Amino acid sequence: MAKWIVAATLMILLIAGLGWMNWRNSPMRDIEKSSAAVENATSWHYHTVRTYTGQPPSTFDKDTFCPSFQHTIQSGTDRNGAPIVFDTIIYLGRSYGHVGGEWVTSGGRQADIDAQGSIPIIECPNGAIGSDENSLPYAAIKDGAVRRGAVRDVEGDSCREYEISVETPHDAQEKQFQFSMCINEQDHLPRETRRTPPGAAQEGVSTFTQWNAMTEPRLPAGLPR
Repeated sequence: MAKWIVAATLMILLIAGLGWMNWRNSPMRDIEKSSAAVENATSWHYHTVRTYTGQPPSTFDKDTFCPSFQHTIQSGTDRNGAPIVFDTIIYLGRSYGHVGGEWVTSGGRQADIDAQGSIPIIECPNGAIGSDENSLPYAAIKDGAVRRGAVRDVEGDSCREYEISVETPHDAQEKQFQFSMCINEQDHLPRETRRTPPGAAQEGVSTFTQWNAMTEPRLPAGLPR
């Protein structure tokens, strides 16, 4: 009888050990490490090109330093081919725009007073991943399926590709949200997300660089304090 108890105990321990090893080496474990790394990140640079039907593409570059500063530059052309640039900053809960060579309060001085420093930086509490159009938040990824892919290079950094699929049953157009994320295997921070939305003519790509490169925000000259 004692031998059977010992054998059963060893079998339970073996099954538990195998389960732990499978979890430790699973793609979802890599996603959990990445989620923790992004949650602890304080600054990064985001870049993407957005295309809309019948409109010229727009390039977005965004520097974020949590919790107080975000600088966004949207550049493109109008229908006549003339260049257009929107240069905006959120700093300490207030919004500014670069107009006529100087920084002014967006929406006028009264709007700034009414806001009382309450304009949020969405990515700071919610994270960089899921805040762009080509990914979902890590909390949603945990309910999906993840497949580990090959190692490749993104803007000089090595990262491993992960194919991610999350069911979206309440979306009539897209029952599964599918995208890929390339994660650096040393710091576990993402370098790129890619997705082709339903009906889109081309793939959307977002890149994330300069993780934790800033110890304090780089304020441009002339920004009101």
